[in-house]
Amino acid sequence: MRTWLRKRGALLTDADAVAVIRRLAAIGAAGSGSPNALRLTEDQLIELRDGFARVPDAERETLGRDVGHAIRLQGHRYDRAGKREDIDVAPARAYLPARLDSSEREESLAFAAGGTAGLVWLRPRYAEVLLRGGAGMGARRFLRLLGAETAPRLRRHPQARERFTQSAKGLPADVISGPRARTDALRALKATFTLDDYESPDLRAVASGIAAEQNPQIRRRRAAALFHVLGRAWSRFSDHDEVDAVYDYYAWQNRGRTAAFWLWQLRDTPWLDDGNGAPSVPARLRMRTTGTVAVYGADDERFLHPEIQQLVGRRSDVLRALSISAEARAEDLVECLQRLRRREEEGGDRDVPAALILYQALAERTFGRGAGASQEMSLGSVLRAFGEGSGLVLTDSGWRRPSQCLRGAPLFGPLRAFAPTFPDSEGFWQRLAVRLPTVDDATAVIKELAQRNRKQGRDEPDGTTQSIILETLKMLAALGRAQPGALTAKRLGRLPLWTSNGWRSKRPVYAVEDPVVAEALGRERAVWRPGAELEQFRPLIGALRVSELAAEHVTVYSPGPAPKDPDATALVRSAVTHLREDLQRNAASVAQSLDCSWNQLADLIVRIAPHLTCSLDLPDTGETVHVPVDAGIDWSSGMLYVRDTAALTRTSGVGRSIAARFPGSRREVALAWGAACDQAEMGRTAVRLSLADDQVRRDREAAEAERERRLRELGNEVNQRRTATKAQVGTAAATSRTAVILPPVPSAPPPVTGPSVPPAPPAVPPRRLVDPGRLRLVDPSGIITPPKSSVVGAPTARPSGYTSGTSGLPQPRAGSAIPHQHTPPRPYTGTEQEKVALDVVRKALAADDDWLRDLRAQRGLGADAVDALSRFYELKAYKDAEPDTVLLTPAEFQRAAESDDFFLVIVSGLEAGIAPVSVRIIPQPLQQLTCRPSSSVTVTGIRGAHSRVYQLEAER
Repeated sequence: MRTWLRKRGALLTDADAVAVIRRLAAIGAAGSGSPNALRLTEDQLIELRDGFARVPDAERETLGRDVGHAIRLQGHRYDRAGKREDIDVAPARAYLPARLDSSEREESLAFAAGGTAGLVWLRPRYAEVLLRGGAGMGARRFLRLLGAETAPRLRRHPQARERFTQSAKGLPADVISGPRARTDALRALKATFTLDDYESPDLRAVASGIAAEQNPQIRRRRAAALFHVLGRAWSRFSDHDEVDAVYDYYAWQNRGRTAAFWLWQLRDTPWLDDGNGAPSVPARLRMRTTGTVAVYGADDERFLHPEIQQLVGRRSDVLRALSISAEARAEDLVECLQRLRRREEEGGDRDVPAALILYQALAERTFGRGAGASQEMSLGSVLRAFGEGSGLVLTDSGWRRPSQCLRGAPLFGPLRAFAPTFPDSEGFWQRLAVRLPTVDDATAVIKELAQRNRKQGRDEPDGTTQSIILETLKMLAALGRAQPGALTAKRLGRLPLWTSNGWRSKRPVYAVEDPVVAEALGRERAVWRPGAELEQFRPLIGALRVSELAAEHVTVYSPGPAPKDPDATALVRSAVTHLREDLQRNAASVAQSLDCSWNQLADLIVRIAPHLTCSLDLPDTGETVHVPVDAGIDWSSGMLYVRDTAALTRTSGVGRSIAARFPGSRREVALAWGAACDQAEMGRTAVRLSLADDQVRRDREAAEAERERRLRELGNEVNQRRTATKAQVGTAAATSRTAVILPPVPSAPPPVTGPSVPPAPPAVPPRRLVDPGRLRLVDPSGIITPPKSSVVGAPTARPSGYTSGTSGLPQPRAGSAIPHQHTPPRPYTGTEQEKVALDVVRKALAADDDWLRDLRAQRGLGADAVDALSRFYELKAYKDAEPDTVLLTPAEFQRAAESDDFFLVIVSGLEAGIAPVSVRIIPQPLQQLTCRPSSSVTVTGIRGAHSRVYQLEAER
């Protein structure tokens, strides 16, 4: 009997929780009234929650909402007087209190509703009740499963009626209690109904309750809470925020889309405060943004109250749905600019701040920077508006069209019209076709300044002119660094320059780094005065055809006796130590820019020369000019000359001379010298710091010195062998001179007669390797290339555990091991290319086959050749230009790491006619080059390595 009843779903037991839940759901789905409603105790509610854990996932949500209609839990509501009363409530018709809401209290529906009548709420203590009984569903999740909500419910509007059979129900435009704005909007669309429309009495009640709140601060906080509630549930609300507007004529005639009834009601309720703190309907309000302030003014009362705007954050979807405008239209902004221009043309004041606000707002609207940016006005329309009449770009010179002004900082002052700047203005003006200043603009401005100053007869440019000159030259220098080809002597070679002798277009004009020498020479010659440190304008010197007086052109000397001053020498030595400490502590990069040793500075000997003179060898004319100076250093002899001891501590005296050894930081060092002298004069002792960077520099300098020594020794060896070889060849030639019988020159063949034959197309010249025997060294001694900064200081790549003489690599066998050609013939093979490379190296080193043995066929050696002094050579041969990166095999890398007597040799240009033939010999390559290990080792920085280079060319 039990089995039969169970099969028919008529038998319920305590152990069959799923069946009980289904029976409760059936009661709730049938819409039974209170006689069949089940009031649950707290324990029964816990059992129900645990029972739902056994319900299949596919049924859980449907059964949960139906069960929520069948049961009753404890809750409460508020009457119209705001008095709370306890009631039993179906969870599917109730809302969760703030305690059971997942959001912050002041962002919950309960806080937004306050004491609003009509809404029913579950008791907050269910949060503790549902914590009991084990690890089931959480209280919020379970009560939401039963239908309790955290946002107002939507329902189909009950006054919608069936106008046509088999068609959706329509809600009339003139529905009772409907918003007037909805009726007007439907009339504008010539519509009489909306289809599938929804309402939300609870949402309307909450909004009305907020509007009735007397405390303005609480009212605004509740309004912000409702914003957050709508924003979190917007995915549900947005499914029903728009409906079809129709006209009823035999069938529904579509007239477009409009807002849903519930949204019209929310827009029509004065639940949001305006800028004055008064309740207002949302559709009347607008957000306070750059654009709206620019168009409507900062004091417009229709702005949303700032407290609400700050609290609602980025609920842009809700703002748009409520018709709260976030931005002014682009057309409005352009119209405002036109009004500003018209007002000024009629005699009004120029309103620059308002124009800047409008430009910024227009940039955000036109180019999509702001939320909800509109594309109502296209870029082309904006361009046309800005180009009409006198233009809509407000500059210091008045209103201009985009084609009549420049963008960027106003470098040229009043001489050119620049578009105003504001945050992100660069992109805005670029899109409006406002161009950047060019080299031609800069040269034209300087010419205008020179012409104006000449007419006015000024001895010295005024402050405005000097500012424009300085800014313009800085712009040209920056352009020269970024695009060196943009500055040429053809464009700038006759540009007027402000000099010690006034404006000069003719050359020579001299550029002098030392201001003391510049001032002295300026009395006799035209010395360029750019307005700032010469170092900033170095990219311009060549293009301006300015003659720079470098250090080799300047010599200080004393025509009379210049005795040593031990006290002054001691002062300078002490000041140097203080300068070093100061820079090490506060400007380490400046200290590292010193291009000599600190000892060279500290060892300077001071001589007092009352008639100190500077000899200047002018590079263009070749003449020598002698000018008096207050201080100078003869670095070759280590002598520091001063006219008197007062020049020792002056920034413009010895300070400038010392600072000359700090490229890029001369001004900072000259100023620091004065402070260092003060410390020395007070008798203070400097602390000798030994910083990590200093140790790295000393190690680097020691490594460079060692590589320099090896390269010079290698060059000396080569020169000695070449000299000895020439002597042997000369002796042999003198003892074996014989007559040389030349073969007869063949006569030209007779001309061939017959029909003409079209000339054959020119043959493509064959690719071939260079012939080492027909090459000559451009410079038999070669050149030593100093290390570049990117290479110097590269980390030593010697693997840990490698020690010289303990390698597993094989030792070179006696004799040679020359590889044989096994591959099919091509224009040339890799083996042939390597052989030519080795012969070129032998030619560069003046070595024969015995002195530099070919060991390429000995596999695993890690080198291609070894010389008579047991030094290893690894050759990398290239047919074209020299690369900056090469690959080393593991054996080659190991040989380079463990042997100090290892040279990496790069031979390039081996295919005739492609590139110059070059041999680069790099000692200690792993200590100079950047290594990237993989299956092989990639080393980078070849062209910047400390090396000896031999250039070869074909014999003529």
